[in-house]
Amino acid sequence: MTDLTLESLAARVNRLERQNRRLKAAGVLLVAVFAAVVCVGQADKPKPVEAEEFVLRDAQGHERARLGLEQGMPALRVFDANGELRTAVGLTKEGTPALALCDANGKLRAQLGLIGTEERPQFGMADTQGRTRMALHLIEDGRPGLVLQDKETRPRAVLAMKDDNQPLFHLVDPEGKERAALALGEDGAPVFAVADRRGEIRASLAQGQQGDTALLLFDPAGNPRAGLVIEGARPVLSIRDANGTPRVGLGLGTEGATALEVGDADGRVRARLAIDNDGRPTLQLLDAESKPLFSAP
Repeated sequence: MTDLTLESLAARVNRLERQNRRLKAAGVLLVAVFAAVVCVGQADKPKPVEAEEFVLRDAQGHERARLGLEQGMPALRVFDANGELRTAVGLTKEGTPALALCDANGKLRAQLGLIGTEERPQFGMADTQGRTRMALHLIEDGRPGLVLQDKETRPRAVLAMKDDNQPLFHLVDPEGKERAALALGEDGAPVFAVADRRGEIRASLAQGQQGDTALLLFDPAGNPRAGLVIEGARPVLSIRDANGTPRVGLGLGTEGATALEVGDADGRVRARLAIDNDGRPTLQLLDAESKPLFSAP
């Protein structure tokens, strides 16, 4: 007997009809979701706001910020409740970025920016009159430098790195002449120099590679005229003429012996006064060939 009775056919038709209604409902739901996504996507798309200048005001109507162009360059200025400029950030006329900080009187007190064609960073600090008193920057080859300036904004002290990657500290007078310098040599030994008003070195204190210490005094022409050297434990004093020739020498030996030597214009020793380790004195006079002319005792 076949299952295709009127009742079974009716049941199948009912099931198919219910399935068809569910499929239609699901189709309608998918279409609605797709339409909503499209609409939301269109609604979230930002619309550009264009203007030549924007001004932000507080509840009292005071201008607190301004964004616009100054001399063709973008800049943002921020004001306090009294209308004083406190912060400004933007591009300079050269197109480099800059940040400025002002005090309650509107005076520039600090600035950060890039300078030069290489756009080297620089940070400056100013006094209450807006005069730059300190600047920290990188010079052409990337070496750091710190400059301290007086009230007339003249550089008076400079701390920098030399070409040999060693530190250097300068003291400068009001005329811009370097008067004192402290540095480390290539071997790391310290050197201190003092100069006159013309910028000529007149005295220097240095330490050698072996730890020997030397004090040199120079004449106005820059020639060394006197020197005190500590060689190990032995101090030696030397006096030179204008040509740099040693003329007088005074030394102390490691065991207490003392010697005084006097030389001629050619640097040859012509007289020697010494006291040996036992305290006995001796005197010698020599000729140009270093031959004894007189000796006592």
